[in-house]
Amino acid sequence: MILAPFMNLLEESIKKRLRKNRKPTPTDGLITQLDAEYFSILTGFGQVGRRVGKILVAGGATHLALDSTLISSQRGRKMGFLLFTGMLAAMMC
Repeated sequence: MILAPFMNLLEESIKKRLRKNRKPTPTDGLITQLDAEYFSILTGFGQVGRRVGKILVAGGATHLALDSTLISSQRGRKMGFLLFTGMLAAMMC
């Protein structure tokens, strides 16, 4: 209990060092929206996925969507969603 404030300071110090030494990636600009402590991942962005995404946006929840088809991904991006194309099963391996 006594060490908790010091551990928090240590955590912030480590985060700063990691951010400073980190090399930029092509997706850096896309993922800035996911700085929330908790966020949801939607797998599939068809009719149901879009509806769930709209509900999450209306509720103020941060989320990331994945879809395997390029057409659904492009449609979702045009609607303003943070969406990536790919197979979740392949990303998890």
